[in-house]
Amino acid sequence: METKRLKCAWGVGLFLLFGAVIAGGTGCKNNSGPNTQYHSECRNNSCVPISGAGMDQCSTNSDCTVIARITAAVALTPTSGSPNAVELDSLLYENITTSLGTTAGYVDPASIRISISPSLSFTGTTGFAGGMFDGYVFITPQVFLSAGTTYSVTTSFNTVINNNSYALTRYNTFTTVAGAGTNSVSPGSSFILSVTNVTQPPGLGSLLSGNIPLMAMNTITKTTSISDANAGSMVFYGGEAASPSSPTDISPYSFTLPLAGRWDGSYVMSSGSAVLDVAGIIIPLQIFSLSGTFNAAGGIDNGVLYAVVHCTDMSCSNLGTTVGPIISQYIDTNGNMTILGTFTGSRNTVPYTAWIGGSDTVTTTLVNGIGPGISTAVLEVTTTTSPLLSTATLPYAILTTTDSDNMQSIAADGQGSPGLPQFSPITLTYPLMTQSGVPFATTAGTPYTVYYLFGLNTALITQFTP
Repeated sequence: METKRLKCAWGVGLFLLFGAVIAGGTGCKNNSGPNTQYHSECRNNSCVPISGAGMDQCSTNSDCTVIARITAAVALTPTSGSPNAVELDSLLYENITTSLGTTAGYVDPASIRISISPSLSFTGTTGFAGGMFDGYVFITPQVFLSAGTTYSVTTSFNTVINNNSYALTRYNTFTTVAGAGTNSVSPGSSFILSVTNVTQPPGLGSLLSGNIPLMAMNTITKTTSISDANAGSMVFYGGEAASPSSPTDISPYSFTLPLAGRWDGSYVMSSGSAVLDVAGIIIPLQIFSLSGTFNAAGGIDNGVLYAVVHCTDMSCSNLGTTVGPIISQYIDTNGNMTILGTFTGSRNTVPYTAWIGGSDTVTTTLVNGIGPGISTAVLEVTTTTSPLLSTATLPYAILTTTDSDNMQSIAADGQGSPGLPQFSPITLTYPLMTQSGVPFATTAGTPYTVYYLFGLNTALITQFTP
């Protein structure tokens, strides 16, 4: 490709996820004079220069003769709905295959470029098995899809066949459902989630499907967007369900799941990070995302679980000697393993406990600088009757901030530790971390809302402005 003094602006098709780049959507313009950027394409079995940005498909006419005989398919599949009725919270994945006669090709994952029109903000990751690209590309929209819209997806890539590399481009479309529906979920709405199937990575599907424990989630807070009365934000909290049926709380020895969410009508998308215990194997998930559709029965339909495990080296030594060798078979060249699965969500009723009674004296503070850069929330309860005297089930704190559109997000969260011995006043401290796992420090003048939780129960809500 030939380029002369071009001024280029990158569009929304270039996204980075733990170093894995799937790019597309560039616009380039000559600073003076006509467009002088070219790429080569095959036209009528001849290699010809084409004005404009693009991948070179050929260098000689003979390349075009071979390309015409290559069978290449890019199968685009939504995780929710069908290609002609894609749900607005859906993820997408592509399966790329190539062959020349009976010889299968290998697609270079580093060469994959994806662009979507109308413009859509998304991240992309690739699937691996046995250290090789398995042909799957995962497209994760960062926003809800627009209702009643047909999207065009252009996928360009290089395939290697008989030690020769060929550039190919394939096109797909999908259309979303006509509307978003309505949302009946409110703070206190709770769900029991059951992971029913894990499709990626294929080699771990049966292990993960059968051993990811039931999860109980509670809606901590919900806001409505100022700019859109049918959309807004939610914050969820949960962990391993103590029981498979409602009513249930989370197990006192559970992992914790604070998730920041967005809703659009009946659709919800939420994300955070998590550390799951799968049959005694501890798996840290740098990204843990749940999406689905709220139904009239108080449950969730079309549930999709998306997660990413990150390794710092090809042996996944950061995951330990038990998990590392298992995960290392499925990581891509950037050290990421993608998990994709489905779940169902049934309605749950949270068993209520008056952790803080009406006659209790409560003091709360938000202290900056406890430890190196760490902010700490402190809850002190003076009581003679509170259940806190005997037990403090998974004391937890979630800090949120709210933007100018009334959209709430998680600023930090932390596990509480009760002061010992357990007598009144009871003091619990919560060292706070950001969602990315680094120590949290408050920002002067920023209002924070703090939710103090015991299990799924929200015991206290208070506000601070440092």
